[in-house]
Amino acid sequence: MISRRTFIAGPALGALITPLAAGAQQARVESRPVHVGILGYGTGVLSHPLKAFRESLAEFGYVEGQNLVIDQRYASGRREKLPGYLADLLALRVQALIVVGPYVLKIAKSAGTDTPIVAIDLESDPVAAGFVTSLAKPGELPIERPTTFELVVNLKTSTALGLTIPPSLLARADEIIQ
Repeated sequence: MISRRTFIAGPALGALITPLAAGAQQARVESRPVHVGILGYGTGVLSHPLKAFRESLAEFGYVEGQNLVIDQRYASGRREKLPGYLADLLALRVQALIVVGPYVLKIAKSAGTDTPIVAIDLESDPVAAGFVTSLAKPGELPIERPTTFELVVNLKTSTALGLTIPPSLLARADEIIQ
């Protein structure tokens, strides 16, 4: 079974490694870290996926605070903020941009930037939505759809919220966080 880390970070890493490797060569010459921007429509509650992303990048030698900077902007559900946040990230000269959600991807694509864009959580078929013409040949970046999912239950959080998770659901969970 595919691990959550592989599912979340695998496609993003595949799309980012080449630009980051090129950027890292330049960064070493200029003594500046590789710079990744994250732009989302929601509130930024991506702690678990972002932790997995950071850990995966660390496996490739990219460590936040040393040779990696991750700048994040979240619109908290206010679409009108997205263009400004996108402009902020692009002004920072990020070397790769991770966008969360289909609406954010539309805004990033319409900006006409040369910065590589990695989209996650598209919530739809990227071909039907018009983001790519084909999954087989989407353009420069690979498009992958999940084939397996992992059920993770956080018992500490559910207890704090006063929720009772049925034993049948716990029995099906791939991971239970105590």
